[in-house]
Amino acid sequence: MRSLALSALALLAVAALHAPTVRADDPPAPAAPTEPAPAAQLDVTVPTWGNATCPIMGKPSSEALYVDVKFGRIYICCPPCARKIRAEPATAYRAAYPTVTHLDNKIDPVTGQALGEKTVSVEIQGYEFKVCADGCEAKARENSQITLVHLLMPDVVDIRNTRCPIDGEPVVANAFCLIGNNLVHLSSQKHVAQVKENPAAALAKARESAPR
Repeated sequence: MRSLALSALALLAVAALHAPTVRADDPPAPAAPTEPAPAAQLDVTVPTWGNATCPIMGKPSSEALYVDVKFGRIYICCPPCARKIRAEPATAYRAAYPTVTHLDNKIDPVTGQALGEKTVSVEIQGYEFKVCADGCEAKARENSQITLVHLLMPDVVDIRNTRCPIDGEPVVANAFCLIGNNLVHLSSQKHVAQVKENPAAALAKARESAPR
């Protein structure tokens, strides 16, 4: 028994001699590799600034139902109200947006440039602002929702793409979405659902038709 104990002690001594020496000032062992963090998901949104109640029925309006008129977008509660709004757009608009907020903007929401001396006042969906006097009023009204984004969300970057990233067709007025902080134009508002499937790819495709 004693000889077995001595043999075991001898083996332990040999192992200790060959064990690596670790000193206090040695650098720490490298950490085990970890999986890369997933890329941040880009939010896809469509901001709206609409009337809370239908100007015809007085009921809560729906963001999915609206009529585009000279004064911007009027949201309604049901499809039959659209005909009445088109018959008297000015009356319906004033009922939908009874108060006006005056914006002292220094940048033209159409051109993205500083306003010059010649300007005209425009009112869209309860907001009054200025645009250049050189044909910008018509463009501001045609793209009323994008105009409001430029006015009320000045940090948004307009990609100004001319082709839709979903179907490659030319973009149309008021069809758009925000991908993160980027405004991307579309050929149809229905494509927002497809943009949400792969926002990063849609943004990259939109940049391909942006001005250089």
